[in-house]
Amino acid sequence: MFANIFDQNTNSYYKSNIYGILSLHDSRNQEAIVYNPIVEAFELVPYNKTIQVISHDKTGLATYQNAYLLKYKLFCKNNDYPFKINKFFGSIEVLKNHEFLAKIISNKKVPKTETNIEVIDRSDKDIWNYLNTQEDANEFMKMFAGFHDSFMCDLKFDLENNCVTAIFDNSGWYGIVELCFESVEDIKLVKPNNHWISSAALFVNDKYVFWMDEYLETFDGATENLNCSYIKAISLKWRDKDPSKKIYDKIIMVDKV
Repeated sequence: MFANIFDQNTNSYYKSNIYGILSLHDSRNQEAIVYNPIVEAFELVPYNKTIQVISHDKTGLATYQNAYLLKYKLFCKNNDYPFKINKFFGSIEVLKNHEFLAKIISNKKVPKTETNIEVIDRSDKDIWNYLNTQEDANEFMKMFAGFHDSFMCDLKFDLENNCVTAIFDNSGWYGIVELCFESVEDIKLVKPNNHWISSAALFVNDKYVFWMDEYLETFDGATENLNCSYIKAISLKWRDKDPSKKIYDKIIMVDKV
């Protein structure tokens, strides 16, 4: 699982894998173990209040409770740590690291230098290119000629994972790329003249990513007065598509969504 985490101390966001979700005392009181790259430390944060899940991939994660927690309970008893876990969902490597688990529950933070827990990157980083900053977005826009003379030739909604995948072709300048908008918050499609896009804008910050098929100098997050196609999401990744596989016959255009 991968998420956007709101840092209440800095009023900003950072992204991290979720290493474990702890039910403390009861299932309603859940906290998540994440890694804050800004302070280079693992943190224990309220799950429901601060986390926006981007990817729900639960590979390598499982639920452990009752007998599975007995060794950790014995560790806490022998080392004067309070035993607070009712249920643990996450990586077995984290659950087996009793000292790390006890420290992060007690202190809410464990510096990376004080543990051997491995910081995990996104599992698909070798397949996709992530646009994490505005600088990343600017480089992509420069490479893709700002979407000039391009068109959206395919669009797919994945309702289960709340993501939108769009394929753009500007073969006259670069080629064909696939963009995946994860954890979509808002989307609108308006049929452009002749289906072609003359210019576009792409904004990326720690809170959201925003793409639109018209040029815009700045964006304040409001979409109410926009009369163009746009997609607003939490995360964005892209990759090249095979230019030999033309898919013009799959053009999806609607007047409004």
